[in-house]
Amino acid sequence: MRVLLLILGLFSSTMLWAQDSPQSSGGEPLRTSVPEIVRQMVSLGYHDINEVEWDMDEEKFEAEAKDAAGKNVEVEFSLSGEVIDVEYE
Repeated sequence: MRVLLLILGLFSSTMLWAQDSPQSSGGEPLRTSVPEIVRQMVSLGYHDINEVEWDMDEEKFEAEAKDAAGKNVEVEFSLSGEVIDVEYE
């Protein structure tokens, strides 16, 4: 049941994202989305992802989660979805 809710949540987020996508300061649409960032984080071993947001000033995604060892981290992603930095909190 938990997996089904996560999938439905990602699907609905994708639909909302497609309707009102954030843009870079240059007016270009972003080349990735919040659901894609979440999928990438899971594939990299992060879990308990509790926040993913777009930082308009610095033009990057920031996500808070736990790493494989259970430590709190903030992961920064570029417009294309590449990991820029990982900060341990």
